[in-house]
Amino acid sequence: TALSVITVTHDRLDKLTRKLSALAEQTLLPEAFELIVLANACTDGTLAYLQNARPPYRLTALGSATKLSAGAAR
Repeated sequence: TALSVITVTHDRLDKLTRKLSALAEQTLLPEAFELIVLANACTDGTLAYLQNARPPYRLTALGSATKLSAGAAR
């Protein structure tokens, strides 16, 4: 993997689904990058969505039960 895209989210599933779709449609080969998502104490189904998602690129979903501050989450 040449590139890692790291995203932290908290209850923004709608925006996250758009991001996953946009990454699937860009021109870089799926084998060349990965997406790592930290679901920061999400209550909107984000972590379940990520665990069931099957994008063409590598996806790693991490969950935090305790809401982390912006600095700590990054």
